[in-house]
Amino acid sequence: WWSPATGYTLPVIRYGQTGRPAFCLGTGAGDVLDTERSGLVGAFRPFVEAGRVRVYTSVTAPPDGPSGWAAYARWFADELVPYIRHDVGDARARIAVLGVGDGAVAALRLFLARPDLCWLAICAAGDYAVPDAVTGESAISFAHLAATSSRSEWHSRGFVHLQDIGRHAETAALIAALTAASVPHHLDVRNMGKSGALTVAGEMIASSLDRFA
Repeated sequence: WWSPATGYTLPVIRYGQTGRPAFCLGTGAGDVLDTERSGLVGAFRPFVEAGRVRVYTSVTAPPDGPSGWAAYARWFADELVPYIRHDVGDARARIAVLGVGDGAVAALRLFLARPDLCWLAICAAGDYAVPDAVTGESAISFAHLAATSSRSEWHSRGFVHLQDIGRHAETAALIAALTAASVPHHLDVRNMGKSGALTVAGEMIASSLDRFA
């Protein structure tokens, strides 16, 4: 649909008819079918077919322009979440956010920005030290901001499941920031290159969904 928040058309695809809602972000700022082409859809298909989770996908971020991250976050909070809540028939439903690569960074930022809307973030193979092109903030600095934002309810509001595929220093810095913010988290370390990231990410997403969905 046309998004007033971003000024762009941001299509949404839903997989599944029943189950807890999840928003899945692809590997980059690709189109709405990025999650299918990258193989992410296959990771959660068994849970969709079993009726345990229904998954919504869209572009990972709006096209380059003045709207940037803040507008995308507003779209998520003010447009996408109300749509999902209406679709699932629960006006207070909280969303799981899943992502790989750039999508992992976006999922983590959404989770940290709106813990009132998100209960779980599954973040695989993200580079959390890269500064955002608009704000100049990395996901690590964003997590540090969460530590000072008086969100004492983190322990009951959400959980972060991270996958590290070799960026140990960056991930360690993120873990320190999450710990300082009292954000419950779990780290799955895999020593591998980018070539196998999607395969392992799919396995980790499936494992996390199996645990929480």
